[in-house]
Amino acid sequence: MSVVIDISKHQSTLTVEQIKEWYDSKLINGVIVRATWGTNEDIKFKYFADGLTENGIPFGAYCYSYALSTKSGLKECAKLQEVIKDYTLDYPLYIDMEDADHWKSKRGSLSSFPFAEICEQFCDYFENLRYYTGIYASDYWFNTYLKSPELDKFDKWVANWSTSPRYVSKYGLHQFTSSYKLDGYSGNLDASYQKYDYPTIIKKNGLNGYGEKEEEQEEVTDYEDLYIKTKAELESTQKDLANAEKGIGEFKETLEQIEEILNNSNYSNNK
Repeated sequence: MSVVIDISKHQSTLTVEQIKEWYDSKLINGVIVRATWGTNEDIKFKYFADGLTENGIPFGAYCYSYALSTKSGLKECAKLQEVIKDYTLDYPLYIDMEDADHWKSKRGSLSSFPFAEICEQFCDYFENLRYYTGIYASDYWFNTYLKSPELDKFDKWVANWSTSPRYVSKYGLHQFTSSYKLDGYSGNLDASYQKYDYPTIIKKNGLNGYGEKEEEQEEVTDYEDLYIKTKAELESTQKDLANAEKGIGEFKETLEQIEEILNNSNYSNNK
């Protein structure tokens, strides 16, 4: 089964070269990189994103959300948009909704915050910008704080490290461990099983930055069509000119015959 790893500044010693070895060896299919946490850029995002792009390794991105309201969630969207705008993503753009560091629970009862609305706003925001979006959360969170029919239309990335997801039946990624091991790296990695062929889906639909590239290709195709049409018109014009030159020759010949008649003394005397 296809495996995708997710990484951030917490994998501070991980290198792009190591990721490339794993990808070339088909140990992983892609990478999801943390781009932002709250309204802060992950300090390793640019390094990973630039390196993955340069080496042709498919990747997506996510924001670890600290939003407690749709207002603060909107600020997170704006920051994420700024950070990822120069990259083309082969995997979805996710909002990570959890409370791993207990920051949210220290500010009130988790059930009192509009987490479902924040996630819906995030997905709508980036779908309007032609991104394939999704929501990351644990199976438990989806069944409690994110239990809303308004989220059914969005893709899910579900974390359940013991078994397959129990509460979410439709999802594209299943994060099955936080202690995945790969050769050459001593640390633990988050790893997910991939159900959907995201790179193909995203490219086919012109999402995540691929729409602009398709338009550029269409422009090239238009120039090719223009060349063919122009060449045909040139050949037609050249043919018309050839016929015109033949006609001019015939006119000249007729004029010469008329001049000869006019200059004939017999004709002049009889006039």
